[in-house]
Amino acid sequence: MSLLRVLVVACAWTCIAAQAGSNPAQPKKPAPTKAPTKTPPAKIPPAPAHPNLLVDVSQELINAVMSRPVDDRRKVRDFVRGSEVYGHSVSHGLLTIELAPSSDKAALDFVVRGQALSNTISLYDPVKIYSSTVVHYEVRKRIFVEACGLSGLYPTGKAKAHAHLNKMTDFQDEDDSVIAKTAKEDFLMELDETNRFASRRATWKQNMEYERDFAPELVKANRTFLDGLTQIQKSGFDLDRLMFGTTCKHLGVRAWLGTPSQKRPVSTPPVSDPSADFTLRLHENVINDTAQKMLARKSYTLEEILQGGIDVYGIFAAAGNAKFDPKAAGQFIPSLLKLYGIGPLTVTFAADRPVAVVFADQGLVVTIRGARFTAAGLEYPGMNIILSYRFEKGKNTVTLVRNSAVQIVPADGTGTGEKENAIRARLEKIFNLAPDRITIPTANLPGELAKAGPLVLTHAETRDGWLHLAWKRAVPGPMLLQSRLK
Repeated sequence: MSLLRVLVVACAWTCIAAQAGSNPAQPKKPAPTKAPTKTPPAKIPPAPAHPNLLVDVSQELINAVMSRPVDDRRKVRDFVRGSEVYGHSVSHGLLTIELAPSSDKAALDFVVRGQALSNTISLYDPVKIYSSTVVHYEVRKRIFVEACGLSGLYPTGKAKAHAHLNKMTDFQDEDDSVIAKTAKEDFLMELDETNRFASRRATWKQNMEYERDFAPELVKANRTFLDGLTQIQKSGFDLDRLMFGTTCKHLGVRAWLGTPSQKRPVSTPPVSDPSADFTLRLHENVINDTAQKMLARKSYTLEEILQGGIDVYGIFAAAGNAKFDPKAAGQFIPSLLKLYGIGPLTVTFAADRPVAVVFADQGLVVTIRGARFTAAGLEYPGMNIILSYRFEKGKNTVTLVRNSAVQIVPADGTGTGEKENAIRARLEKIFNLAPDRITIPTANLPGELAKAGPLVLTHAETRDGWLHLAWKRAVPGPMLLQSRLK
């Protein structure tokens, strides 16, 4: 190997090693070859044609959360083919996620693009070579997401190395000696060929380093993913089928979720908004079957039911950055009920469809079915409580507006006796406290997801049993670093 080739290869290797060693994708590194550690949940018979839960996330939103700069500075110390190389290296790059079209699984490319600059001195007897080497690099790691786990392909990358001779001297630091001049001529004559060779070596090195660094993260991510599916199964839900897919702009999740008693959706899901950053399409039977599992034949006090409602509201309030403490608010429930003259009450939910939600006509109807009510030691007959809301779109908000006063009707469709009238009056007093307008706040994602900025609800629609909600980021997407490689 010639003097120049040894020099440039050493510098290119050092630049790439420095960049790869900086762990650019932490804490969420992509992962390599398929390495499932647990057996996925058992297969269930084929599901209906349409899923009942669909989620779509834009590439821009994914990058707003996961994109990050890759910067590193370190000393260079290497020994290549009898030549000692030392100096320092600085690298700058950017990690981004690119989606690839795939219909049967999600395909995500974790791409790092950037450049590394090294300034080194090579001791190659009988001369010293003072040089600068710039390596423009791109490494791409494809990750697949399927219901059976996570997998990945070996990284594919490309790099271009460009060496520049700053000075060449002999070991007496003379740059005009015959030895120094001859070595300099050799350097310049072999420059193009040596740069090509160094680029190939740098590409191989960066792929190897990335595969080594990402391998442990795949095992962890795969284990977490499969554990989550197992927990869904253990909770009693029938996850008939789970499917992932990607287009160039969106990652999609499709689920057939329920229990054997669930009525399957019969209508086609609404078309997703292609300009949205986050889209949720949910069939009413997911909510109804969840209520069936959690509430059927069970009894709760009025305080417990109200606390549950406060907890649900607290989720939305937290998403909107509101300073709302559900636990603290729940402490006022007893005094609030006393203020409105509402005494203790226990509700036993019906065995069938204890809570039924209907999504239709740009609104929703919630029916709460109580099999019986108990107050002050007396038992009262079952009643159905019906609340109806519609969506109202403002300039930058979406609000649920109540259509009418709460309706209280006997569970069996008959009955106007003394007990029926007494429990009806009490329930009307309770549920007429429900707000007439509920504004859905701008969502601020928690933790590290907050980097994406606030999400504004831009679309709310209900029809044919489906709820369709779409959010957009309130701030523009990140600037992506384009490859300088041809």
